[in-house]
Amino acid sequence: MARDIADVEKQNPNVRQQNDEWRKQRVERGQDPNDAAAFREHQKAIGAPDPGDAPVRDTQGAARREVQGTRNEIAGSIKSGVGKVLRNDRLASEGEAQRHSGDVSRKGD
Repeated sequence: MARDIADVEKQNPNVRQQNDEWRKQRVERGQDPNDAAAFREHQKAIGAPDPGDAPVRDTQGAARREVQGTRNEIAGSIKSGVGKVLRNDRLASEGEAQRHSGDVSRKGD
């Protein structure tokens, strides 16, 4: 049974940030961001308290990442489009990077 992240935060107040960063890296590498065993090994490797073998549920964080990811995807798409229309390669490239970042953030859940 999944544990709520609030329970894990009692042992490790930084677990939410660590989980967010770890999930983002996993998505960027094409790995499963929901692999509880891999997150547990990551926590041990960085010297953080062991969160246990049950998956950690972070519904509030998932909703926040979804909103932020969608926002970045939309803003990045607009920026990229404007850059292409204006023939501004730097702006178009920044927009694509922002759009990709939003997509990665959303896929982490």
